[in-house]
Order: sequence, then C-alpha cells, then structure tokens
Amino acid sequence: MKLAEDVWTRVHVSPGTVSAMVDGVLVVMDSEFRFLELDDVGAFIWHHIDDGAGIEEIALNVTMAYQVPLETAREDVATFLQQLQAERLVLLDAVTS
Repeated sequence: MKLAEDVWTRVHVSPGTVSAMVDGVLVVMDSEFRFLELDDVGAFIWHHIDDGAGIEEIALNVTMAYQVPLETAREDVATFLQQLQAERLVLLDAVTS
C-alpha cells in the first residue's frame, strides 16, 4: 500500500473486534468469532493500532524498536495493515494534511 505524501492515514480497530493475550500470544477475534494469532511484530503493531496511531507513526515506532530502515518499516506496516483490512479487523481513514 503506497500512500501519497500528503495523506495521513489513521487506523482503527473494526467494531466488534477484540484482542487478548493467550499463552503469551496476541489473539485478535472478529465479531464472527474468526481469530488471528499475531507474532511479536504483529502484536507490536496491533498495540499501536489500538492506541489510534497513524501508519507513519507506527512505521517510525517499528523502525526504532526493530532497527529497520524507515522505508522498509513503511512497506511492511502497510502490507500488514492491508492484510488486517482484508480480514475486516481494521478500518483505514485517510486524512489530507
């Protein structure tokens, strides 16, 4: 997912979606009781989504936490968010600056 430079996208957890730690793994469940287990990086990103962070803010946090280049973090976060959106676990809102 490549975003225009003048767009700040907010990520929101979809209504009816819940998450919980189960045996050290973050599990996300939608309103139809389908669930997804997230690895450490996925859980890190999910916590930022839950806090209402935007894609750029999440990418910056991934860069700092995992010592990866910002462009790599942007691409990886965008891909992960696309997967979550396809599963209807998150909503993406574009806001122009």
